[in-house]
Amino acid sequence: MILKFGGTCLNTKTNLNATIKRIKKDLKKDKVIVVVSAIGREENTFSTLSLQKNIDNLSNKEKASLLSIGEVYSSLKLVNILKTKGINASYVSVYDIDLKCDDEYLNANIISVNKSRIEEYLEKNDVIVIPGFQAINSRNEICLLGKGGSDYTAIALASLLNEKEVYLFKDVEGIYTTSNNHLTSKIVIDKLSYLEALSYLYYSGEIVQIKALELAQQKSIKVLVNSLLFESKTTISEEENSWCIYAILIIDKKILLFGKTDIYTLTIIKDYLRTIKNIKYVIKPSYIELSLDEDLIYEVAIDLHKHFIEN
Repeated sequence: MILKFGGTCLNTKTNLNATIKRIKKDLKKDKVIVVVSAIGREENTFSTLSLQKNIDNLSNKEKASLLSIGEVYSSLKLVNILKTKGINASYVSVYDIDLKCDDEYLNANIISVNKSRIEEYLEKNDVIVIPGFQAINSRNEICLLGKGGSDYTAIALASLLNEKEVYLFKDVEGIYTTSNNHLTSKIVIDKLSYLEALSYLYYSGEIVQIKALELAQQKSIKVLVNSLLFESKTTISEEENSWCIYAILIIDKKILLFGKTDIYTLTIIKDYLRTIKNIKYVIKPSYIELSLDEDLIYEVAIDLHKHFIEN
């Protein structure tokens, strides 16, 4: 079983306790591979944001070496806590398992892993903790996997180890029906297909790294976007969302309605908004775009969210 914990999962006592509780829960079913991000947020010395300060004069190779420290620190911190709780855990570096990537220092792609070494560590330990966001190239130099790269580490390991699902624990309850703060009643989307998630996250923001999600799609790996403190989650798999509209965004003074993009759905939307004049509708591959009077955009978007999603 592969669990990935984001940086905020380790930055408070409450979150740390919840992280340990979740690992213990899954240990009842199987041995656990944990991937961790650097501890968030900026105020932490070993957060990525803190480490990024004053590195303008470093080469990309040097930047990669420095920025990888955050995940190493959080991995070792977690292992230490697991051991104090009586859990048989071990820190495993990317060198230990020969997690290989190409030569892009700041946005590398994972190529291979020494599966037998992972199996050896799992024979001796119930939990192994691997730092995310990094791998080593053919010269055994540290390379980074791009922003959100710990997601990629977890999903790449699942691919290389023939695992069929990955749990991503983040500081959100799942993927929401909007990323616009004006739509205050946003809710968690229960499920999305890979294509739906990729299309929506491209516009709404990368709650899951796009590169990682593309790999999950290629290998049919189910991705569960979870919160540590809430039961809700978003499951990303082959199965499509059944809602007519599952998400709404306001971008560049236009409303984007993510969901069905057929004529029937368009007709339903037009009928609902029939009293509003001068709306231009355009069907895009993954959403329906509405252009209308700027003064009405937020009012209409809120109304659409209430009618098609909340109700």
